Amino acid sequence: MDDNDMLEKIAQGAKAFQERVDRAKEEMKALRAEGESGGGWVRVVVSGDHRIVRVEIAEAAMADREMLQDLIASAVSDANRKLEEKIAEQMRDILPPGLS
Repeated sequence: MDDNDMLEKIAQGAKAFQERVDRAKEEMKALRAEGESGGGWVRVVVSGDHRIVRVEIAEAAMADREMLQDLIASAVSDANRKLEEKIAEQMRDILPPGLS
């Protein structure tokens, strides 16, 4: 195998890897993760690009404004933590061993 063949193989491999990364990015955008706090009083769903998709608040949580603010922040953090776990899992599937 000469140098040109080797460079061509490397270029093809890089292109295939980039296509897998691009496909994974699109799949990650479609991910959803739900976080909750207060024993389910507040539930938040975030998308793969960290946008808040839905917020559900139990009637009982409305009585205390400061508590509700804390519950929302906690639920968002929980959802983002779960999302990051899902993203890391997907990345392990596409990256070569040793890079994930």
